[in-house]
Amino acid sequence: MPYNAPPQINTNNTAAPQYSHQRQNQESIDMKARWAASQTESGAAVLDMSRDSDGCPRKAHIRDANGHVKTVTFDGNQNVTQTQDGYN
Repeated sequence: MPYNAPPQINTNNTAAPQYSHQRQNQESIDMKARWAASQTESGAAVLDMSRDSDGCPRKAHIRDANGHVKTVTFDGNQNVTQTQDGYN
């Protein structure tokens, strides 16, 4: 009996789009979330973003103009719901 390899598991918590229209939609969602996160603080730069299992942005880590790291959380429509000091 041949050996069947275990299924590949996506451990980085990102759902990769399968088709080009899904990829374009994901890119526009990412851009909206990045823009919203960068607008929370003057001169902020987005460091990274984490997603839920559906691929929607849920958190972004930003560095403000003073060099402080903050965590920005989003709702399902990529609207900012909370900003916290630190890398949460």
